[in-house]
Amino acid sequence: MNLLIGIFYCTFWYSSILAGYALLYCPIWPVLFISNKYYRKLTDLIFRFWELYPTAMLHYFGTKFIITGDHILHDDRAIIIMNHRTRTDWNFLWPIVHYASDQLNHNLKFILKDPIKFFPGPGWVMQLSCFLYIKRRWDEDRCKIKNLVEYISSLKRNYQILIFPEGTDLTPKTLEKSHQYANKYNLKKYYQVLHPRTAGFCFLVNQLQKRKHFDAIYDLTIVYADHIPQTEHDILKGSLPNQIYCHIKRYGSTEVPSTEEELKTFLTQKWMDKEYELANFEKTNQFFIKNSQLIPLRTMLLGLHILGLFIRNLRYQALKKQNNQ
Repeated sequence: MNLLIGIFYCTFWYSSILAGYALLYCPIWPVLFISNKYYRKLTDLIFRFWELYPTAMLHYFGTKFIITGDHILHDDRAIIIMNHRTRTDWNFLWPIVHYASDQLNHNLKFILKDPIKFFPGPGWVMQLSCFLYIKRRWDEDRCKIKNLVEYISSLKRNYQILIFPEGTDLTPKTLEKSHQYANKYNLKKYYQVLHPRTAGFCFLVNQLQKRKHFDAIYDLTIVYADHIPQTEHDILKGSLPNQIYCHIKRYGSTEVPSTEEELKTFLTQKWMDKEYELANFEKTNQFFIKNSQLIPLRTMLLGLHILGLFIRNLRYQALKKQNNQ
């Protein structure tokens, strides 16, 4: 049963990417030669509405989101930071942003590892949608981040840029490397998160501040209450989490420091807080319960309900087939 669910989910998800690329992104490509700004508006609109698709699928495949803290303001020119628990976090971030945004008018961009851009379908679409790919070579990445900030500032559009400060997802191998880093610099060892890399975060914040294109930092903490889909293979096997918690804390521009050393301290403190909260959740199964307001989940659009009925019917048919065997 789980395998059938995984196959259905991955098939629907991947086919939507390929269809969107072929039927929506490719036809509007000539607009780029007429107006770069108008082309970017179109790609932003297409991607924003596509985000509803995985949101609806996860809803009807039974994944429940419990989101607390602050709403994400759609018109904020912001940076989003989040702990990188699994390689598939991005798949669950879209529903979180959808549910947490005050309006369906956000513009989310990711900073990702360079090899992803070559992945057929998702890599192509995210390139066309102005996602940034970095190579983990600071001289090159520094220029890429600077160029991105200059570009989005010139468009005078409000974007939310997601960066994973840890640089990679949490696995036994990456945790061991994090411990080695902690030993080298006499830092406390973390077990729920990895020690964050500060250079890219500090530079991104400074560049946005320099161009007065910065309103806030959103600090997201995600935790999977049961199944942890560490890789895409886990999702293919149908190991979708039943419940996902996410806490959101907004820091306005006046609360964010401007010097590199102060930004390093700011970021490392947030990761210390994450380590504490995630360790507490592991012990008590309670997550950010102090002074936290539950964010009500947005009602699905009618078209997505129709999609949901189709998905539920497939699940029913798969379960019926399994019971008959």
